[in-house]
Amino acid sequence: MTRQELITKLLVTRHLNGVERDELGVKEITLADISNAIRQILSESKYFPPGESPWKQGESVYEGFIIEKLANGKFRLHRQRAHPLAPGQLAESRFSDHRNLDPILKEFLRWEWRRGIDGIPIKKRTLWNWLR
Repeated sequence: MTRQELITKLLVTRHLNGVERDELGVKEITLADISNAIRQILSESKYFPPGESPWKQGESVYEGFIIEKLANGKFRLHRQRAHPLAPGQLAESRFSDHRNLDPILKEFLRWEWRRGIDGIPIKKRTLWNWLR
């Protein structure tokens, strides 16, 4: 796999096996790596993570953050969680809309990957400066 394919796999599955980590060949990934991969995914899919979407009646609730590409060129960040005793029942749902992807990526990273992804850190100097 190429470096970009490995980073995309890491972001989508939140996991790389040992061989894939060796192929990636870095101890940390950068914000540019993450941004490029998510932008590429959103050019092909309406949601990140792909395959996930805001909760619909009768489905299990995906807990966490979902980035949605809206038809008007804007982006929406969904935050949702399930009822603790009923995974198919929505306990809380919020969203915010933005004209571009950067504020959404900041919020997503702040909550989902602040400590890295599957033990692979995000380059701290750029992450902390960017999240301010």
